Amino acid sequence: MKVLIADDDIMIRYALAAVLAERGHETAEAKDGGEVIECLAAHPPQVVVLDLMMPKVTGFDVLRWMRDNDPEVRTLVIILSAFSAESGGFGDYPHVIDVLEKPVILDRFFDALDRCHRAASLAA
Repeated sequence: MKVLIADDDIMIRYALAAVLAERGHETAEAKDGGEVIECLAAHPPQVVVLDLMMPKVTGFDVLRWMRDNDPEVRTLVIILSAFSAESGGFGDYPHVIDVLEKPVILDRFFDALDRCHRAASLAA
């Protein structure tokens, strides 16, 4: 799967890209929400791993953009954030498959990624 890793922490992007590549996934990276939206508009991935608290354009801004511009839910989201517990529900955002807290537990991350893969397969 093509996975966009969106986080302002370069080490998190690097680590996730490495473990995803080991499992055969194609990855791209974004350091803020503006870069995520550019990527979604030009070459949407199947999955976005999205931090909520990024500079300039936040993960919340990205979710609103996706809700308004991807009503077919072609791209799915795994939220990965230190603030996910306080962020409230995501029922208004159909793209969100799971919300994981940092530091990430890789087994939970790959379970969420598997759910994205199954959901994408059903939609195709």
